[in-house]
Amino acid sequence: LRDVLRVVLRAGNRMNAGCSSGGASGFHLATLHTLKSIKGKDKKTSLLHFIVKHICDNKPELATEFINDLGPVSEASRVEPGTLRQDISFVSSNLSFLGECLKMLTSSPEKAKIFHRSAKGRWKNILQTWDELLLKFDSTLEYFGIEDQNESEPNWGALFGIWTEFGKDFAEAKTALE
Repeated sequence: LRDVLRVVLRAGNRMNAGCSSGGASGFHLATLHTLKSIKGKDKKTSLLHFIVKHICDNKPELATEFINDLGPVSEASRVEPGTLRQDISFVSSNLSFLGECLKMLTSSPEKAKIFHRSAKGRWKNILQTWDELLLKFDSTLEYFGIEDQNESEPNWGALFGIWTEFGKDFAEAKTALE
């Protein structure tokens, strides 16, 4: 990812040499979507084609790895954070309900109690991981300069959508060059 973004930045700086936007140390991720629409003199070759060709000529394995690495992002973009929150709530309440039921049973099997204790511990770890994921996601949005419009739910579409589109555009450009 860093290598591909570095090539994108270099191409932009090269294109903008002598302008106030030349020599940039970064760019907005939304810029990735515009690379395919910036055309060369022949009106066919885009800046994205130039970037992909440069990568394929210098590090052919990087182009393939990049496309493969972005594959799961498309799948992740389809997961709704609200649905995950509902599922988390459902499992939490059912685990609590199981605990209450086991307390009321005078002859609850020891295996059921062991299962419940184990499940509570594992569930606590899952909830901690979820909280860490949300914090990391927020810091990722901040790092890439993407504003989170919805404070109550993570805006996965904003980040994953950019990467999904860029991955698709990158793969199409690579195929067109083969």
